[in-house]
Amino acid sequence: MTPKRLVEISIHLPLYYNPTGKGRRRRIEVTKLAQTYREVAARFGGYSLFKHVEGVWIDQEGAVYRDIHHVLFVLAADTAANRRWVKAYKKVLAERFEQKEIFITLSNVRRL
Repeated sequence: MTPKRLVEISIHLPLYYNPTGKGRRRRIEVTKLAQTYREVAARFGGYSLFKHVEGVWIDQEGAVYRDIHHVLFVLAADTAANRRWVKAYKKVLAERFEQKEIFITLSNVRRL
């Protein structure tokens, strides 16, 4: 039997909402993060978590965003169903965390 192709999914979860007009940022509720962890674990059977990763990104208008976030890493079968789920889940997370974008990547995995 040929082993399934795997992908590593990395989901970058913000810890703060986008700034208000006055530049203030509110911390995202722990319950929203916990809900996300439960959903990802239920879908894929587990995850690895890197906490308090710092990042910077610049949007198309040139605004600079500095974030502290958590990164969930998941190994999953490379299937159309998993790719569709991740694409749909990205929209769910953008709404949940009130973000312009949730950064998610899928990378091919080669086992040694």
